[in-house]
Amino acid sequence: MKTQAIAAAVAMSGLLALVGCTGVSEFGGKTSTTGTTTSNATGSTCQSIAIPTYIYPSYLGSGWNVGISDSPWNKDTKRIFIMNPGSGPGTAANSDYQNIVTKVHNAGGLVYGYVYTNYGAVSLASAETQATEYKTWYNVDGIFVDAASSDPALVSTYYQPFANYITTQTPTNGVMLNAGDYPDPSYAKITVPTTSALTIVTYEGDYTDYLTTVVPAWANTYPASMFVHLVYNVPAANLANVLTLSAQRNVGNIFVTDQALPNPYGALPSYWAQLVAQTQAACK
Repeated sequence: MKTQAIAAAVAMSGLLALVGCTGVSEFGGKTSTTGTTTSNATGSTCQSIAIPTYIYPSYLGSGWNVGISDSPWNKDTKRIFIMNPGSGPGTAANSDYQNIVTKVHNAGGLVYGYVYTNYGAVSLASAETQATEYKTWYNVDGIFVDAASSDPALVSTYYQPFANYITTQTPTNGVMLNAGDYPDPSYAKITVPTTSALTIVTYEGDYTDYLTTVVPAWANTYPASMFVHLVYNVPAANLANVLTLSAQRNVGNIFVTDQALPNPYGALPSYWAQLVAQTQAACK
């Protein structure tokens, strides 16, 4: 789904202030079913959870507070929250977001800030300014680079320089590229410091399309920790199947929800507790 389309849908429904964002993007295509992580036939896997937390954080029952309620987490996994105050960091620091970022950090979680790049059409200077604002206002742990291109020509001219900028601010800052599908393999060769982490969202879409996704051979030459899948509109009965498929597809970071368009990230899934349990069940 296109980011602006979700923004319009959220605004039309009167949820903009509550959700605290103006959209997500999905450019999902077909990807292969090879690769390995720890899994079993019941859907139990050892995976990290990356949550597009496009939810305003000011009330106790919000997805932010529920998302940290099961901490501490297994030492081999991460809990990443993606914040998006207003299609980016917003126009000024927001104390509600500052407070929730502190709570996530105290729980041992990570927070990435949302920056929309429109396949490289947003100027690099603008993207860098947003990254600086996230760091200055919220002390984020990384940047979620939305609408990342798949064009190999933009690796050296846009996405590698942006990764350099993000990690120059703080060498531990992570870089998560949301291509929504498997990009050109040159994107996996973007370099970050050893204290940082490069992750790539290689699937964002609904459950039906996920069943037939195909993974390119190059993706199986990298660790599962590099890859993220965001799967929405998943019935509770199919949660275990998605987790099993994602493990088979060499995916170490996952988010699965029964929420659907126009904004699948406006609340946590109704089966949040089961998602947590099944992603932790096979951890050592």
